[in-house]
Amino acid sequence: MKFRTLLPDELFLGYVGHIRAANFLLPRTRLIDRLGPLRGQREGSVRRSCEFSAVIDHLSLDPLEVVRRHTLVPLTKSVSWEQSEEPRPFGQFVYYRFAMSAAPAGRVCRDCILEDELNGHPPYWRRLHQIAGVNWCGRHMRPLTSTLCNRRLSLGPVKALEDAIDLTREDVDPLMRAPVVTRYLDVVERLLALLDRPLEAAKASWTLRRRAESLGIKLNGKQSLELLIRQVTPGGWLSESFPDSVQRIPSESSWIDRITYSHIRCRPETFALATALLWDDPGEAVEALVLGTVERPNPRCRFPRGCSPEVVGEDGGSHAKPSTQNNLG
Repeated sequence: MKFRTLLPDELFLGYVGHIRAANFLLPRTRLIDRLGPLRGQREGSVRRSCEFSAVIDHLSLDPLEVVRRHTLVPLTKSVSWEQSEEPRPFGQFVYYRFAMSAAPAGRVCRDCILEDELNGHPPYWRRLHQIAGVNWCGRHMRPLTSTLCNRRLSLGPVKALEDAIDLTREDVDPLMRAPVVTRYLDVVERLLALLDRPLEAAKASWTLRRRAESLGIKLNGKQSLELLIRQVTPGGWLSESFPDSVQRIPSESSWIDRITYSHIRCRPETFALATALLWDDPGEAVEALVLGTVERPNPRCRFPRGCSPEVVGEDGGSHAKPSTQNNLG
C-alpha cells in the first residue's frame, strides 16, 4: 500500500482518508483488513483494533505524539470528570476511538492549499482549522472555506472545494478584532500543544471560579459570565460555535457559568472560552489551569482587554463598571 509521512498539524482523520484514496479503497473496505496483523499478532488471529491503532502500528508511530499533534482529542477531552483515578495520558487506547470519531468542521484555507502545492506535497486538512470557533487561517489571516461534501476527508481539500462556501470578510473581520475571540484561539492552541492528559474538572472549575472572584464578578449561578461573554463577542459567533449558548433554562445556571461547578459536565471548549474571558494573557491562563493556581481576590485587579466588566449583582441586576478599566497596559 502507498503511504506518505504525516505533515505538520495534519488532521489524522484526513490522513487516513488520504491513505484510502491513494490506494483506491472503497468506502466499505476496512483499512485494518488491508494492513495485515499488528506487531506481535499472529497472522489470521482475531483483530481487536481500530484504524487508528492499525495505521500507527504499521508506520511505527508514537500514539501519544499522534494524538497530541494530529487529533482534536487534547481539546475535546481536555477536561476529565473521572473522580476515581488520575486522568490517563492521551496515548492510551481509550482515546483512540475519539481520535477517529470526532467530526471535523471540514474547513480549509485556500492560501494553504496553494502553499502545499508550491511545496510539492498534497494539500491536507489542518487540525486547527477544524476547531469550533475558528473562522480564519492564523497563518494567512484570511477567512476559511467550509466544505459541504459528506466524503470530504476521503476526497481531500482540493476536490472538496467543488462544493463549498467561502466565509466572508464582512463576517470574519469583526472576529479578528475581538480580543476575547483571538485569546480563545490562542488558549485552544496552547491546550493542544501542552496537554499530555486531561485536566481534572474539580481543579479547573475551582481555578476559574477563583479567577472570576478576583475580578469582582459576583457568581450567583445564573448569568454572570454569560452577560460578559455576550457583550464582547460579535454577531452570531457564539450561537454558531457554541450551540449550548442558545439553549436557555431560566431556573438553571447558564451554559458558560456551569464551568465554575465541577459536578456539572460542560464542553471543554467552553472552559477554553471562559479562560479567554477571564485572563488577558493566554499563557498565564493555561498555566493556571494546568497547575490549579490563581491569585487571591484583588479589588484592584482589572478586567482583561476587550471585556466590558458588567456583572450580575446581588439583586440580580446588571451593573456596569467604568470603561476606563477595560484595557490592560
